[in-house]
Amino acid sequence: MENKLKIPTKFQVGSSDYKVKIKHVIYSSESGQEIYGYQDPLNEEIALALTYNSNTLNHKEVFRTFYHELVHAILREMGEEDLNDNERFVEGFSRLLVQYELSKKFTK
Repeated sequence: MENKLKIPTKFQVGSSDYKVKIKHVIYSSESGQEIYGYQDPLNEEIALALTYNSNTLNHKEVFRTFYHELVHAILREMGEEDLNDNERFVEGFSRLLVQYELSKKFTK
């Protein structure tokens, strides 16, 4: 299963060339609180934290955070700001994408 949990270092969404950065800890610029990650469209970057509230995140948690931030990037590219601002929608959609990634099978 670990094979399916690869996080890219670079990818494209629309005309944006995103880079993925892994950081030890990330703080929200708005609240100052620790966060799992963020998506920055101006710098074309997704950042993922390795720890949250002094706890080390396992790879699956970081993988899930990547998909959450990817959904934000896609919705922003589509101009769907209302959906992008709806964290419940973004989290639900990203969880279904992760389920797809982890359950897909290929016929040889």
